[in-house]
Amino acid sequence: MKLPSFIVVILILFTHSIFADCPHCFTVIKVKITYYNEVPEVGYLKFYRSYEINQNDNRPKEHENLIRYFPETLDTIQFIDTIYKIKDLPSFIENKSIRKIALKKIQAIYIIEWTNITGACELPNLTHESIQKLTSCKSFISKLKSFNVHDEIYIYTDTILDTKEFNFLIEKSYNYAEAGPSVITFLNSKGIKINENKNIFPSERDMNLAFEYYFGQIDEKLKSISDVNISNNVNEYFDLLKKYYQKKKDYYSLIQEYLNSGESQSLIDFLNTDNIYSYYNSELTNKISNTQDNEVERIRTVIYLIKKEYIVKVDPRLEELFSRIVDDYNIIILSVSWD
Repeated sequence: MKLPSFIVVILILFTHSIFADCPHCFTVIKVKITYYNEVPEVGYLKFYRSYEINQNDNRPKEHENLIRYFPETLDTIQFIDTIYKIKDLPSFIENKSIRKIALKKIQAIYIIEWTNITGACELPNLTHESIQKLTSCKSFISKLKSFNVHDEIYIYTDTILDTKEFNFLIEKSYNYAEAGPSVITFLNSKGIKINENKNIFPSERDMNLAFEYYFGQIDEKLKSISDVNISNNVNEYFDLLKKYYQKKKDYYSLIQEYLNSGESQSLIDFLNTDNIYSYYNSELTNKISNTQDNEVERIRTVIYLIKKEYIVKVDPRLEELFSRIVDDYNIIILSVSWD
């Protein structure tokens, strides 16, 4: 989710195992650097799994000089002055605390200790102002939400929202990566197989049962956000979200109608409106128009249309409003990358 620059976005990586096939993964190590012409200093480095691989999987020991582990192409290191730890949050660094140091200035880099801070590619970081805010607040509440390749932890330090309102806002807000109710998942859960290459499809009865399951789930979503009264921006946000869920329900209703009757004009009309991303209009309408008029081929096309549910357009104002809400309530977002 793209947020304005004034919203604090903190990149946090949870502590977890480093795998042998992950050369871009690292462990943070505490080191002492000695220079040729400067005073020694103590701080932290990211020690990548690839460094060990290049040394026949040998892991450096404490007090060992690390320089031989670095690839010949490396001419600078990223030195970190301080690692921060706030209660109930993963470790992180201040975004301006990383310094590049030329290796030619360094005489030796000795390991003091291995930390339990691990990750991939980048270290978690936040601004000095964010650190001050988190360390000075008496308490905070947080809520984690998972996306495709990362988690986001939302932290709230103020008192305008109570815990219930905050949790509702984060839990019910739109998640582009959310699996949500699925006709295909329902069929799989009932042991009903789909193999398009072998013309193995559910029966029309099974498909209708799956549609009814979907409608029940989407109705629950609509009901859960039907009576929101928190603030103007929040209320408007959930009104837009309801319209999006309703459009998805309309899309599935028209697919079910096409399945049962073979009548496709209403579905084609829907596909030719701004309810869907225009890029897919001709692809889907051609697929329907070229479908042979028999149950098996209709079900094949229905499965195809269900798998294309992401074509239902998400109102861009959802993202804009959510960014505004985050700013209104000074919510800090911690983005947690997955290895």
